[in-house]
Amino acid sequence: MSTVVVTDISDVPLEQLLGLFSTLPGFVWLDSSDTHATQSRHSYIAACPIATIDSSANREELCQFLARWTSQPGSQNPEFSGMIAGFIGYEAPKKWALPELSKVKFHTHPRWPDYLLGVYPVVVRVDHATQSTQLFVNTEITKESPSEWISRIRSAPTHIHETPLLHLATDFSERARFTESVSRVRHYISDG
Repeated sequence: MSTVVVTDISDVPLEQLLGLFSTLPGFVWLDSSDTHATQSRHSYIAACPIATIDSSANREELCQFLARWTSQPGSQNPEFSGMIAGFIGYEAPKKWALPELSKVKFHTHPRWPDYLLGVYPVVVRVDHATQSTQLFVNTEITKESPSEWISRIRSAPTHIHETPLLHLATDFSERARFTESVSRVRHYISDG
């Protein structure tokens, strides 16, 4: 059973949390867009995963990874024994050998894996409904103590907002190719 230390850090501004976490490897920010709903009132910030898996793994390896790092039934607080976060692209199901997807043609990105998941033993939860922020540290699976994390957070610089620059990632100079790409995206969206 995991040992999770929970510390209230509501006095730390979000910009300061981002000032630290955004500079660390494996940074994730799951920001809620519906802050008044019951199930989506939390945002999560994490970095420094202790284990990762990507689409180079086979289905059995993925199942073993998830079985090892997810909470088992009967554990006291499965929500905060740590967090698995990352992304699963539309292309990921092709790796899972599901018969119902055998005829679907998936697009692959030349540089991104189809999925990438990390295990995060240190998680910040922002509760937008109560205006509170908590630091969760699983002391069994991380090397740094909760007090070390709190010290790092409190001494972190404030994150500076920058205006994002948008760049066209793909050249759609041919109308037919553009139209086909839009149709494919619509198909992916309708299939969920």
